[in-house]
Amino acid sequence: MLQYTFVRIDDDGKEVVVAQGEFKPGIDAHEVGESVTLQDADGVEKSWTIVRMVPIPYGGVSFYVEPAA
Repeated sequence: MLQYTFVRIDDDGKEVVVAQGEFKPGIDAHEVGESVTLQDADGVEKSWTIVRMVPIPYGGVSFYVEPAA
């Protein structure tokens, strides 16, 4: 199965995984500029905007996100 991660960059410039999982056909097709709602580690839903997509070797993609305005 293809894997995905949603990643943000913290104030120290480090990558922080916001969410991750396996692609579900027809559901997880995201594009740069799209807004998504994700649950953080505390179960709180937040809106994010996808700013970059980076393919992951061997089947997957990382979506870099920033808080939605």
